[in-house]
Amino acid sequence: QEYSEDLFLKHKIVAANKMDLPGAAAHLRRFRSQYQKEEIFPVSALKKKGLNELIGFIRELLSNPAS
Repeated sequence: QEYSEDLFLKHKIVAANKMDLPGAAAHLRRFRSQYQKEEIFPVSALKKKGLNELIGFIRELLSNPAS
């Protein structure tokens, strides 16, 4: 809320990249426990995993902007 109320109210999506690295699952669990209200998508850009889910969610948001 430091920047703008409008920005604060927008939908937030977090892409947790580098999920192919050792220890990534443990980091993701800790991150999710701290940011329980955020949409978090684990991805590995290197291995191209999780990208379809992330892109699909973004498409859904853009096709239904009022939700």
